[in-house]
Amino acid sequence: MPRPRTISGSGLVANGLPPSTHGGIPDTSLMMYLGGDAWVRKDKMVAGDPVLPAGVRPDPTPQVNNGVRGDPAPLHARDGQALFRFENEKMR
Repeated sequence: MPRPRTISGSGLVANGLPPSTHGGIPDTSLMMYLGGDAWVRKDKMVAGDPVLPAGVRPDPTPQVNNGVRGDPAPLHARDGQALFRFENEKMR
């Protein structure tokens, strides 16, 4: 069985995925795993403002201004499953 990708924090970049926060890869993949198509409208997924490296000051005017930070597109429900399991293990 292949090792699941790490999809939170620095694990995104380490696995060749773009950094994201609110509405990005971790949030959306978790929702896909937990609720499937009932919770995620895949036809409405769009990229938001980029997540900037630490210390970089953002432009005061958001570029996209849709509430999403990053791009949720390169995700899968299996990533949400891995995140769900990881978070549950941390709580034990």
